[in-house]
Amino acid sequence: MKSARSKMYQLDDETLPSWFSYPKSFQRVTEQGLICFDPWSILDVDESQQLMLGLKHRYPGIDVVPFARRYDSDDVFCWMRTKGEAVITIHDFASDGYQFGPVYPSVWDWLRAAIEATIEFEP
Repeated sequence: MKSARSKMYQLDDETLPSWFSYPKSFQRVTEQGLICFDPWSILDVDESQQLMLGLKHRYPGIDVVPFARRYDSDDVFCWMRTKGEAVITIHDFASDGYQFGPVYPSVWDWLRAAIEATIEFEP
C-alpha cells in the first residue's frame, strides 16, 4: 500500500500502463521524502503524467514512465517497457535517434548519480 507521501509521486493504477509497477526501491525513496537533489528532482503526479504524454507524442515508439528530471537540462529519467527496473535517460526534445542518454541499472544507481551531481552542482 502506498503511503500518503508516495501517492504524491506515483501515478495511480488507472493512469499507469498495464506493463508497469513501481519498483520497491522507488517507493522507499518517495516514502522517505528523498525528492530533490539540486539539480534533479522527483516528479509529482501531474508532472509525471504530463511528461509521459509529451514523451509519447515526441517519441511515439517508446513506452516509458518518467519519474524525475534534471532541471538544468532536458534530461528526463524513466522506466522503459523493455528495460525492466533499469532507469533510462531521455534527452527530451532531441532528434529521434539521439534521445537516449545513460542507463542506470536501478533506482539506487540513479540515486547515487543524482547525489554525485548534487555535490558537483554550482547554481
